[in-house]
Amino acid sequence: MVPYETDVLENAEPGTTIFDGILVTDRDTVGENLDVSCIPQPQNPDACEKFAIEVTESQQDRLTAAVVLKQPLDYNERMIYQLLLDASDGLYNASAGLEIHVRDVQNAPPVFQGSLAAVINEDSPIGTLVMTIQARDGDRGQPRKIVYELVTNPMDYFLLDKHTGELRTAKPLDKEALPDDTGLIILTVKAREVVDGVPGNDNLTVATTQASITIRDVNDSPPMFNKTEYFVALSENTAPGTPLPLEISVRDPDVGENAEFRLRLNDVSSVFDVEPKLVTGSSQISIRVANGTLDYENPNQRKFIVLLVAEETKTNPRLSSTATLTVSITDANDNRPVFEQDSYSTTVSETAHPGHLIATITARDLDSGLYGDQGIRYSLSGTGSELFHVDPITGAISVADCPPALGGSQTRRRRRQLPTLADLQHPDFPANGTARGPAEYMTYRIVNSGESNEFRDVNVIAPPTIATLYDSYETTTTTVDEPARTDQPHTNDVLGPRQMPAGPGTAPCLDYETQSVYYLSYRATDDEGRGQTSVVSVRISLLDANDSPPVCESPLYRASVDEGASLFEPPLVIKARDPDVVSEINYRIIGNEAVTRHFEIDKRTGQLTISKSVALDVNHLKSENVFFGVEATDGLYTTLCNVNITIRDVNNHAPQFARENYLTSIEENFPIAPLV
Repeated sequence: MVPYETDVLENAEPGTTIFDGILVTDRDTVGENLDVSCIPQPQNPDACEKFAIEVTESQQDRLTAAVVLKQPLDYNERMIYQLLLDASDGLYNASAGLEIHVRDVQNAPPVFQGSLAAVINEDSPIGTLVMTIQARDGDRGQPRKIVYELVTNPMDYFLLDKHTGELRTAKPLDKEALPDDTGLIILTVKAREVVDGVPGNDNLTVATTQASITIRDVNDSPPMFNKTEYFVALSENTAPGTPLPLEISVRDPDVGENAEFRLRLNDVSSVFDVEPKLVTGSSQISIRVANGTLDYENPNQRKFIVLLVAEETKTNPRLSSTATLTVSITDANDNRPVFEQDSYSTTVSETAHPGHLIATITARDLDSGLYGDQGIRYSLSGTGSELFHVDPITGAISVADCPPALGGSQTRRRRRQLPTLADLQHPDFPANGTARGPAEYMTYRIVNSGESNEFRDVNVIAPPTIATLYDSYETTTTTVDEPARTDQPHTNDVLGPRQMPAGPGTAPCLDYETQSVYYLSYRATDDEGRGQTSVVSVRISLLDANDSPPVCESPLYRASVDEGASLFEPPLVIKARDPDVVSEINYRIIGNEAVTRHFEIDKRTGQLTISKSVALDVNHLKSENVFFGVEATDGLYTTLCNVNITIRDVNNHAPQFARENYLTSIEENFPIAPLV
């Protein structure tokens, strides 16, 4: 077996038979058919993967085979492959070598070599060599000549020699004029293979790459802010650490140490701080609230003017620039209304009419506008607050309109009532005495000298009139939504405070006798009632007024005495009550001359006594029952209390002759028995 050798083009397709001259013979004609295989070699471990041995004929004494390409070839990767062929008849082996030469084909574009990056100072003169661009033909077997071309040339700063690849400056450089503040310029360079004296123009003869040129800065520009003046409004309740809503940026067009600078604030108040402190090139700036609390109520903190300074740190001279920051502080609702006192007390008469001013209570708020005094709204709450009105703006507390009475038409009350003349004349009316004469009536006009100037007439039964007891005689009356009574008025028929028409001094309006003190919560809320709130307690005390008439404790006061007695046993006291604590009740007897002559009453205590100047005598009074009225007055209102005195007749008189001497004459023959 002799070695084999063959050539193959690098662009041959897989499956191509590249060599078909393998022949193996065996002098023996017995045994197994011959076979051949590829054995990998250390110098070409992938050769048996690139190529396959295909047997075309195999017998016991003869074998022919061909080599077939299995994978694509590349001249630039490997130009020669060596295979070891092994032939076997099942018992014996033989080997031979096959050397395959890959032939180059012009199918690879140019390849750039060397560095494609350079740095040049921005003050370099025109014609300065920046770099030399180098490329070779990608096909090494028969390389072609290469020519160069600039495809993109930002700012037209450079020129490229098409034969040598030298890149030189074409005009003065200016780093600050570049859109990229790093000074980086990207050039696009094209390398062409020369085919038959003409530069190629297809993908197999042309290659394109990018070259980066960095223009090194020369310190000729200070750091600059994006504006020279900044304005911002900031709420006073802004928390420390909060950044100001500003778009502030600073930029130094230089690079390296020339672009390193420090930021600081010239702020005498030390309220604000700037971040970052050190910058290289450019940066966004954040200014934050640093120390303390902003307070609009402090006039010195309503506006801050701060100087923002950017100064280079490693240059000589240190270039710098400034910008002015004006911060206006706006008011926030951060203060509650404040009252001058923790609690308030005031008084008002129970007879005060709606609209009567009781007191004006106001609060102060350090904030401004609606957050301050201008926006405070006042209100009252608590049990009984509906009886008072608060002006929400001025804080004036006044008496409110009387609310509707509770209970409606179902409210009913009972009161004692003395019988009228019709009652006395009724046959079923209970009686345990008799009247010795016709009933006499005395009419009194009771006048209310207060604001209402009301009056009414009261008919009082004068003595002698009634001869019975009336404790159990009661009538039911209504106080709301019932027709007015048509009964003739009589003594002790006086309405109490809750039975009077609604109005000052009566329930459910202000009524000292019902409730004398109101404990209420007084609220002040800023921002027109939507903001912060402060609450104080308000004590409104009612001043009692003489707005209720006296009421007799009993509808009829009775006593029995023997004629000739000098005192009542037990003592007889006429007593009337007045719900008004300011009232003082005085008593006096209302009756004819006979009554006032026989009885006396203490005007302060109401104790009824028998006059010492005249003895009680049934014969003189012409009746065993004496009826009269006792007037109880508080100076404004008057009530009459009925009194019935029964005088028991006693044998306290000796017989008396009508004459001291009697004289008559009769005849001597006057018969016996006839009346002389």
